[in-house]
Amino acid sequence: MRRLASMLPILLVSVLAAGCGDDATTTTSAGSSVVVDSFDLELYAGEGFEILLPSRWTVVGADDISSGGLAALIEEGMAGMDLPAGMDSDAFAGQIATLFEQGGKLFALDVVGSSPEFVDNINIVMLPLPGLTIERLLAVTVQQFEDVFGATVTSSEVERLPAGEAALVRYHGFTPLIEGISVTILTATQQWAITLSASDADRLDAMFAAMLDSFREVG
Repeated sequence: MRRLASMLPILLVSVLAAGCGDDATTTTSAGSSVVVDSFDLELYAGEGFEILLPSRWTVVGADDISSGGLAALIEEGMAGMDLPAGMDSDAFAGQIATLFEQGGKLFALDVVGSSPEFVDNINIVMLPLPGLTIERLLAVTVQQFEDVFGATVTSSEVERLPAGEAALVRYHGFTPLIEGISVTILTATQQWAITLSASDADRLDAMFAAMLDSFREVG
């Protein structure tokens, strides 16, 4: 049975922390798709952004929150999985809804291809500009992961992505099952936190790099 308990802290991390990215490898335009390491990626148009996403992943967007159908989507997408004790699909939907209330714009998960131990997922949060340089933002993010969440940061760096300067942090260990890549991109008007959580983040490196390369702020 796939376990979702370890996924829940990631929703909070995306709101409080910012940081991470990988080498860009793919440039996209509206309506484009690409295959990366056997992942079929298709362009997803979200609220204020667009990004390539794996076509097989289950996607929760702002429209799912406003329509009131989130619990049904979660229940259908996660049939047969282990939820934390005392948490049903309505409660888990509430966790995701809270993410969206705090600036979340997307939550997507790999129901089909994840390991039995953990469901790979990504979330995107839009926040106001932090009023910090990208270097200072990177340092603050590393400190949050280590001191607040008890994670082990394995690498951190500043990168230039097509959408803007990005603070990239790789980490593991605030639960035994999670490896993560946290990316915060600063555009001219917003801060975008993109967080990948997986049981084996290295396996998704090329895919995530293509996703980051495709990310654009729109509107």
